[in-house]
Amino acid sequence: MRRNISLIVSALLMGTALNAAAAPTQAQVDELNKKLAEMQKQMEQLQKQLKTVMKKQKKTDKKVKKVSKKLNVVKAHDAYDNVKFSLDFRPAFDNLSYKYHDYKYNNFLYLQ
Repeated sequence: MRRNISLIVSALLMGTALNAAAAPTQAQVDELNKKLAEMQKQMEQLQKQLKTVMKKQKKTDKKVKKVSKKLNVVKAHDAYDNVKFSLDFRPAFDNLSYKYHDYKYNNFLYLQ
């Protein structure tokens, strides 16, 4: 009987010792609370940044839509204006013979 009681008491003491070792101290709890508060601040900052980025993205999306509408209008207008510029190089040789008069200089008179 004494033996059973000593086993029970030793088991209880071991259990409380393990619970005390596993239980967090107040310092650990305070440290975790500080980290949690810092993480919440960072999360709020990131949410603010995300909102500003989303606003900028909406503005750029609107600009892209406007530009694409204008581009579609220009494409529709230019679809019927098929003006093509091309050059066709064909070498040709022409023989022109000009007959010049033979002028001679003779005492300030030009004679033929």
